[in-house]
Amino acid sequence: MSVPHFARLLVVGLLAMLAFIPSSIASANAPTRELLVNTPYTDQGFCSFDVQVDPLVSKEYITTFTDKNGNIIQQIVTGTLKLSLTNLATGQSLVINASGPGRLIPLQNGTMIIAEGQTFYAGATTTLPWGLYLISGKTIITPQQTTVQGHVTDLCAALSA
Repeated sequence: MSVPHFARLLVVGLLAMLAFIPSSIASANAPTRELLVNTPYTDQGFCSFDVQVDPLVSKEYITTFTDKNGNIIQQIVTGTLKLSLTNLATGQSLVINASGPGRLIPLQNGTMIIAEGQTFYAGATTTLPWGLYLISGKTIITPQQTTVQGHVTDLCAALSA
C-alpha cells in the first residue's frame, strides 16, 4: 500500500516542527493543579482607611508547569473569586468579581504577572496612584513597572462614597 504524497509531507512537517520545540518543554513534567485558598484579611495603607477583604466565592485553581528539573516555567490561575470589601471606618461595603484569569511567568529578575479579565489590584502603576483597584482588561506586572489596558475602578473612592 502506498502512502499518499500529502501524508508523507504532513509527517515530515510534523517531525520538523518537533525538532524546534525547546528541550525544557519537550521533557517537561506533567502540570500540577491545586486549589488556591483565599482567606479574609485587612488591607492597610492602600486607601485612607483600612479595608476588610472577605472571600465570598473562592474557587480559584493554580496550574503549575515545570521543566524536567522541576523549575517553574509558568503558573496559570483560573476559576471564580468574588470578594466583599468593607471600609472599616464607615461600614460601607461592595462585592467585586476578581476571577481573572492570570499567568505568572518567572523571569531572571523577578516574576512577570499577566492578568486578564477582572483583577483586584493593590498598589500603584505607571498611571495610577497608590490604592485599590478593580481592573477589567489586561494588567502586566514586571519588576520594573505595571501597565494597565482596560477599564479601571477606583475601589477606595467607591468605598468612601
